[in-house]
Amino acid sequence: MTLGGGPPHPGGKPGPPEACAPEVPGKGPHASLTRSGPYLVGSRTIFVRDPARPFDPWNEVYGSDDYKALLDHLAEIGEPRTLVTEVWYPVAPPPGCRPDHPHRPPAEQPRCTIPGLRHATYLDYALGDRPLFDRRGVSPELVTASGETVLALATRDPRAHAELVGDVLDELAQRRRGSLLEAPVAPGRFPLVVMSHGGFTGNVRPDSHREIFTSEAEHLASHGYVVVAMNHTGDSRQPAVFHDPGSRLLQTGGPEAVDDAYEILFSQAPVPDRITGLIFQPGGWDLANSMMQRLFEMRTDDVVSVIDAVRDLDAQAGSFLAGRVRLDRVAVAGFSLGSMTTQIALGSVEGLVTGMSWNNGLPKAWEPPRFQGLTRPHFFSLSFEDALSRTFFTDVPFLVYPNVVPGGDPSDFLHLPGERIFPPTRDIPEPVVKTAYDRAEGAKLLLGLVDATHWDVTDDDDYLFPRHRRATGELRVAFDNVLARLPFGDEVLAPEFVGAPYETMSWERTDSGDWIYRPHLLRNYYSVAWYGLFLKGEEKHRRALRCDPFPDTVVHQEGLAPGGSGPPPRGRR
Repeated sequence: MTLGGGPPHPGGKPGPPEACAPEVPGKGPHASLTRSGPYLVGSRTIFVRDPARPFDPWNEVYGSDDYKALLDHLAEIGEPRTLVTEVWYPVAPPPGCRPDHPHRPPAEQPRCTIPGLRHATYLDYALGDRPLFDRRGVSPELVTASGETVLALATRDPRAHAELVGDVLDELAQRRRGSLLEAPVAPGRFPLVVMSHGGFTGNVRPDSHREIFTSEAEHLASHGYVVVAMNHTGDSRQPAVFHDPGSRLLQTGGPEAVDDAYEILFSQAPVPDRITGLIFQPGGWDLANSMMQRLFEMRTDDVVSVIDAVRDLDAQAGSFLAGRVRLDRVAVAGFSLGSMTTQIALGSVEGLVTGMSWNNGLPKAWEPPRFQGLTRPHFFSLSFEDALSRTFFTDVPFLVYPNVVPGGDPSDFLHLPGERIFPPTRDIPEPVVKTAYDRAEGAKLLLGLVDATHWDVTDDDDYLFPRHRRATGELRVAFDNVLARLPFGDEVLAPEFVGAPYETMSWERTDSGDWIYRPHLLRNYYSVAWYGLFLKGEEKHRRALRCDPFPDTVVHQEGLAPGGSGPPPRGRR
């Protein structure tokens, strides 16, 4: 069963998808999917501690010598696997509050204020620890409002760079999120969505942190879901694991020992660097593939640990989630490496109903033994300007590896013929994603986002530091990703694939004059529709998945772009 198209053409190919009006907040046949739901949103941070698991089993094998010594000490003092986890959930609105008002979000409605509660801030992700929060820095790839990159500014004027970073982090630390900190959960039982973040790509991006799901989790919670996202300790950018009062390291060594441990955790090499450090050794791909399989084993076990923790909270009298979670209605979702974690969990963990994978397929070489294939409903997405995934699954195996390793062949990593389509085409822009989609059984959908990069569906740089100021003085400094043609062309891609220089999807004005981040508009639409159908069983969402309300930015025919030799359609500006 697929959900992407209309009646099949002769030969079994899907027909064109049903047409829907372009979606804007408050308008169109499915406007309720893109605006807030009927609930306010609460959030709180919990520590998931699993005494049955060692603190970081993956880095026991692949960590630095200093980290291995730390892990030995943590084992000696009995520090278990600990996951800093965010929980978002529905909150009953007070009388007169309309969270789903088509033109006035809750923040603009005085009656949506609840006395005694404050909005969570981004500093709360660091548990109020400003020095820990400031470790995130500001990505050198971003562009300041003057058009100069952050890296160029740092080189030209270090003092101005330090002032800029300080101003930006001051603003972000204080910025209100869309959730009320530790508000009471609304009456009722709600489906559970567990989210897995991307891989460790350094301290200057929020890829490997639960905060990348903020806007999506808030949106889903407003529509009646409990959403949890853990930091995968050992593969996470901001692992505040020892801030837990129950931490044995904090109890035995105090704040000084905690600070020393964080220095070691933060010094770990990113996962991509570890892979490239292996693959040019003899038998390097086998070593890298084994490393990734072990990483996904740990990440999948994290999903299970978090679900078990929520189950305990649901059963525990007096807990904030007591009697509030439908544990027979559990989904898993993720981004980048988290999408691969999602696929492995959905293909190996009992009790999961469905999953959503944003911007990555699972290569055969990285499947751990537990993975038994996808038979439950699954959603995939890819982005047409995904430089990161294309570097990993196209540039490295086809262009770099064979030219560095004598006799090296892409099949050393890309084990399936479908994964080795080269160069990528408009019809198959991400062969690993397309192959994973083709191999999946049961209900499935593959979405292609035009003019979107790897990170746009998350709360990454362009969302945290938007190019367009939504209100005068809201941001002291505006940022945007470099808007230029990606650094590859005919030597990597079919000439017609990229077409003219593109612009990434970003902020746009609605008819009411408000700014909205378009990638999140699409993401929210499909998330609410997918979970509405497969977690809540609401058939009204089936048509929302079959139709295409975003014809200028979505390629949506079971993962195949429309025919023709021209460039893909350009998104709205």
